[in-house]
Amino acid sequence: MQIIKNIQFNYYLIKLKDLIKNSKFTEIQTLFLELNNKNQYLLFQLLCDQFNNFISIRSTDSIFQKNIIFLNSFIMENNKIISDFLKFYFQKNPSPFLFNNFNDLFLQSAHQCKLKSDLNFQNVIDNSVIFQIMWSLSSQSSIRVLENEFAFFSTPQNFNFCDSATTNCYFIILDHPYNIYAHLKNKLGNERELALNIMFNLDDRPEIYKKDTFSLEVIKKGYAIHTKSWRDANVTNSMRGHVVDLKTLIDDPLEGYSKIILHLINSGNKIKLNYDLIEEYVNNNPISNNITDQSPSLSNNEKKFIQKQFEQLAEELDFDFENN
Repeated sequence: MQIIKNIQFNYYLIKLKDLIKNSKFTEIQTLFLELNNKNQYLLFQLLCDQFNNFISIRSTDSIFQKNIIFLNSFIMENNKIISDFLKFYFQKNPSPFLFNNFNDLFLQSAHQCKLKSDLNFQNVIDNSVIFQIMWSLSSQSSIRVLENEFAFFSTPQNFNFCDSATTNCYFIILDHPYNIYAHLKNKLGNERELALNIMFNLDDRPEIYKKDTFSLEVIKKGYAIHTKSWRDANVTNSMRGHVVDLKTLIDDPLEGYSKIILHLINSGNKIKLNYDLIEEYVNNNPISNNITDQSPSLSNNEKKFIQKQFEQLAEELDFDFENN
């Protein structure tokens, strides 16, 4: 059986190399779609083997579709504020949008591609973009909206968290550091040291996401680095990033949600801006969750510690510590 599998892999590998060499991009896409429908593991093997070649031709629109949108936040609960709005908007204004949790989808793909059940950060580095290519191929007529808590990463070997070949656009959802800390402390039973450790990654250890018998190392690198990674100018420009400030969204939700829809339109999505629909959502769904409802009562020592961690980034990240 293994001999047959090796013969099959080598057959498709030779075929794929020839298509790449002759710049037959439409045929490459056809081959990928065929394999994605009938043998995803073989497709995974080919993508791994030829990854660098795909990176060099990723701007070729006839191979990949830009049909993945990321909702990024240090705290996953914040993503729900945007995803709940988008789900309502697209139900009332039908569009081909699919919603997933990035961690769940990654674990599902890892299982399908026969990776081990405990996935470390190196597994994420090696496979994140490859899995996203496969997700993109699986939803040719749809847009995937992925709720994500990973920081953006990039390696010298061109292994990134995501890639402009398949990314339509992204949102980075920001909240004031005091609110983030208050949420974590409350969630952890008022454990101050543990909350600070998670917020600033003081022990330099990943968080572990578990589902069923699988686990995944989630790299955030602390709130300051996480936020800076998604606000990097190169990342923002290449993958059409948009900042959603929670305070601004709470103060003027009609304007904030309208900007989200406009960013999707400006990123090439064929949807319409419907102010009446947004107003209906705002009137019936005031932003209310266990993060934004908190009026954090922090000690001076807690505030000083948080401010020190952000002293090099406060102005760049637009966090006001003087009036909070």
